[in-house]
Amino acid sequence: MLNREKSLQNYCSLHITEEMSAPIKSDDSAIERVSKLLPADVTAAFLSVKEALSAYYNDPAERAAPIFWTFVAILLLSIAYFYFYNKITNIPHISFLCISYVVFALSLASTDFMNFFPAAASVIKITSIALPILWAFLISNIFLGIVGSKVESRTT
Repeated sequence: MLNREKSLQNYCSLHITEEMSAPIKSDDSAIERVSKLLPADVTAAFLSVKEALSAYYNDPAERAAPIFWTFVAILLLSIAYFYFYNKITNIPHISFLCISYVVFALSLASTDFMNFFPAAASVIKITSIALPILWAFLISNIFLGIVGSKVESRTT
């Protein structure tokens, strides 16, 4: 069983780190590691537009749709942004960055998302509180542990 797990882990590490354009190394500082996994620039763009739309639309129900569709547009554009501008060619890395954006955008605009999806309001409320904490402190560190150790073992 151990050999099977190791071969699966080796297979995954080849595909995760093969073309890692922003390699995560064990000697990276905590800020460097986080900056390679959490898309602050994309999240800041969403926050800026969200606040502008909130100022423009006084009614929370009226601004929910424009904020949601802005979220979707930034998510779609971020894939090209990560690939072409940031030169991240590794699909798992881009996927992780996009999921990170979704997690934090959900937290930042939870009220607007609840207004857009009223049937899912309680799920959105709980998720927007719990998921960013888990993501920042647990899931990102697990991803760092898997990818960081694989990249370092390839460079030494």
